[in-house]
Amino acid sequence: MRKVTIITLAITLIFPCLLFVALADDQKITQAVESVGEINAKDNSTGTVIAGMKTDLILSVIADMSQAEPGEEIESLRITLPNGFTAGEDAVTAVKTGAKDIPNFQAVVDRNVMTVVLPTLITLSTIITIEFTVDAPPTPVGDRTFIVGLLNIQQNPII
Repeated sequence: MRKVTIITLAITLIFPCLLFVALADDQKITQAVESVGEINAKDNSTGTVIAGMKTDLILSVIADMSQAEPGEEIESLRITLPNGFTAGEDAVTAVKTGAKDIPNFQAVVDRNVMTVVLPTLITLSTIITIEFTVDAPPTPVGDRTFIVGLLNIQQNPII
């Protein structure tokens, strides 16, 4: 019987949640864009993945655009994988905004960074869901952190 090594994956999503804009006159700080998100293993509520195996993950982001300023429209999402995780060219398998499938997204994978470019700018509050596949590290690891960022049309971080 072959021994299977299991990695318990308590995925932590580092998500800079607020973009603050300083107003010159009175130095008042206001919130422009707010978002929260999480990554879960697809069809697996225990948060465990098998070491050395392909793992399907789902990123869910709620983007509150109600206070967004011009130039803060979301064009792309960037996911930086933690050490030990890798992704292939075709890692991103599905993208949704709200309940709507987005079939013509573009995904660029460069080593441990995946950038998903949306065909339409996000200007209204919505839920963005990205399904992607990664290769888990070959040996058991502790908690790992995925870094997710929202980018505007110039590919500058929004938050």
